Amino acid sequence: MMTVHHRKPKSLGCKREPNNVRILPFLKKRKAWHMLFINFTPERIAEAINKKYFDPDYEFVVRRKA
Repeated sequence: MMTVHHRKPKSLGCKREPNNVRILPFLKKRKAWHMLFINFTPERIAEAINKKYFDPDYEFVVRRKA
């Protein structure tokens, strides 16, 4: 079963536009992404990854594309 994945969550006011939507297998998308990151912003996701998953000598950084 395939499902729509919004790269920027609808709950944060984003729309169903072609550049914001991907079609992914349901189980891979929902269970993995939302269980880990709920509807966090990219900055909150980076913060969570840094706190829980990365070696303290490294930092995962998110920056907006130019």
